[in-house]
Amino acid sequence: MLIVEDDDSVRTLLERVLEEAGLETATAACVADARRLAVAWRPDALLIDLLLPDGSGIDLARELESLLPGLRVVLMTGSDETGEVPWPVVTKPFDLRSLVSLVVGRRP
Repeated sequence: MLIVEDDDSVRTLLERVLEEAGLETATAACVADARRLAVAWRPDALLIDLLLPDGSGIDLARELESLLPGLRVVLMTGSDETGEVPWPVVTKPFDLRSLVSLVVGRRP
């Protein structure tokens, strides 16, 4: 799972919690780093913040979905304003147990 989150403490927490749940993770703090990692690592899932310092999480999710068929996506946001998106959305602050259940429950 590729975790894309610009807040260092949230990114570190998510990485630790998801690894404890048995997922292999990589992390990125911005769109550019996430693109590089996705091409090199080819993750099967993406947990991505909606607003990143260098672009939109929605745009990046669409781009990576076309690059990596079958990619599973979960969006994270601090706002209720996501519009219509084809992926699950969790609102910050989120319940870690619920987030892990959502992410792990979406594994093939």
